[in-house]
Amino acid sequence: MKPTLFISTAFLTVAASPAFAHTGHTEASSLISGLMHPVIGLDHILAMIAVGLLATQMRGKSRTVLPAIFIAMMIAGAALASSAIAIPFIEQGILGSVIILGAVIAGGYRLPASIAASLVGFFALFHGAAHFVEMPANATTMAYGTGFLVASLALIAGGSVLGLAAPKFLGKVAPTTVRLAGAAVSFAGLGLAIA
Repeated sequence: MKPTLFISTAFLTVAASPAFAHTGHTEASSLISGLMHPVIGLDHILAMIAVGLLATQMRGKSRTVLPAIFIAMMIAGAALASSAIAIPFIEQGILGSVIILGAVIAGGYRLPASIAASLVGFFALFHGAAHFVEMPANATTMAYGTGFLVASLALIAGGSVLGLAAPKFLGKVAPTTVRLAGAAVSFAGLGLAIA
């Protein structure tokens, strides 16, 4: 079974539990909706894994700063969308994040920290706006937001773990493998764009 299908199925199984018979069910369903949103869209999955992989290609503090910037700017994107400030070309921005971040990883580029942070932050705005715009009408903002932040952090951490574990398990071919993973992300983004 494909990992994306497995993760999506697991979350759908949790979400499809019987009707909530106790108080707080709106919060619970909102949290589950938020947790599910980033993992049911391949574009979100690929972009967030790419952020984690890109962070591992950086040196020093950038390894933790890039994921933090992505999360902070994703919150900013959701806040902009919630205040009725339209962010244009949301879907194009999300697909662009997959294609461009994947290409940067594939090229093995070690961007200056300011450029990498700007790139990641810019793309995060689109992801945050999409998460908010696609929030179910009956969801509570805080619980839903907590859910999509936790799921996003998990995906980014997954990319970081892959990038950091590669040298330990793959030795000399690790950089090539990570670059190939970046190329796969980028090509998958191109495929989504023309689908």
